[in-house]
Amino acid sequence: MTNFYRKTLIISPHSDDEIFTFPFIFSPDNSFGKIDLLLLETDDKRLQESRSSCERNGFNLLTLPTHFKLKGLHFFENIDHLTENLLTIYGQYDLILAPMIEGGHQDHDSVCLAILHCKDNCFSETKLILYSTYRSQNLMPLLYTCGISKKVPSELVFSVSMPPDWLSIYALTIIKSYRSQYLTWFMLTPLIMISLLRGNLNKFIFGNKLNCKDAIALIPNKPLYQTYRKCSRKKWLDAHKFIIKS
Repeated sequence: MTNFYRKTLIISPHSDDEIFTFPFIFSPDNSFGKIDLLLLETDDKRLQESRSSCERNGFNLLTLPTHFKLKGLHFFENIDHLTENLLTIYGQYDLILAPMIEGGHQDHDSVCLAILHCKDNCFSETKLILYSTYRSQNLMPLLYTCGISKKVPSELVFSVSMPPDWLSIYALTIIKSYRSQYLTWFMLTPLIMISLLRGNLNKFIFGNKLNCKDAIALIPNKPLYQTYRKCSRKKWLDAHKFIIKS
C-alpha cells in the first residue's frame, strides 16, 4: 500500500542535505502532492545550487525570512529564533522530514532538537520523520560513518523500499546541481555505499515517538563537531538549555 502525503516539508540545514532524504522521497512506498524544501543556511552560490536541485527533483524551494539569517556551524547561537520560525509552520504540513540528532554536524543536531520542541508544543497531526546524515563510528569515534546508530531504539526505526533509480537520482543531483560540494560528496559516497550494502540507507526514524531528552542521550560523549569543528558538546548543550528543560 502506498502512503500519500498531500503536503510535505523537507528541512535542509544546508544546501545538499536533502540528498539524504532521497531513499524515502523516491521510494515506491510513498507518493506526494506538494513538496517544499526549506533551506536554512543561504548564500548566493549555495542558494543557486539548491534551486537547481529543487528544479531537478520537483521540490518548491523555501527560505527563512530575509531579516533572519543563520550562519553555518553556528545555528545553536540562534536556536531560540530558529525554533520560533519552525513553530510557525510546523502544523501546515502532513509530513516533515528533518535531520536526526547524532553528533555529526552541530547544525543538524540543532535543527533536530528545534523540530522536536515544535512537535511537543504544537497540537498537530503532522507526521515527523528524521533522516540520518553522518556521524562518528561507535568503535572508532574519530571516523565518519553513515546510517542510523544502533543506539537508537529499534522501535523508532523503520525502513522503506529503495527507489530502483536511486543511484542515478543521487549521482545526477550531485553532478548537475552541487558542483561546489564535489569534494564533500567524493568523501561521503563510499560511506553511503557501505550503508546501502548494509541495508541501512533506507532506514528512518519516527520522530513523533522521540522526545528532546531522549534525543540528547544519543549524542556521543565526543561528537564529531567537537573533534573537527571546535564546538564542544558542553557548549552546544548549554545553548539548548531552554529546550532541554522544557
